[in-house]
Amino acid sequence: MSIQMDMIIDERGMADQHDQAGRVSVSDRDELARLREQLAKYEAEIANLKIALQTARTIGMALGIIVAGEKVTPNEAFAHLSKLSNKLNTKVHNVADAIVLTGQY
Repeated sequence: MSIQMDMIIDERGMADQHDQAGRVSVSDRDELARLREQLAKYEAEIANLKIALQTARTIGMALGIIVAGEKVTPNEAFAHLSKLSNKLNTKVHNVADAIVLTGQY
């Protein structure tokens, strides 16, 4: 007996095979679940990388402000930023945000 297979696109746009009765094989469901899990991981990684990129840009701007204001090297500016972060018990990127917003350090 031959079962005709139809291709159906699910809500994420992924192809899923269903037979005429609408049943999906266990292996297809497992593969779809695996792919959805992998997609979720990639989406989370992309979100984290976007945050890291923005954070790096902000830290770079703050370093530029310190370099220009104090006439120091970028490494010395980063040491200054790190010390300030430790003194305030605040993450470096939060201190950098404040420096970029206010221009004060």
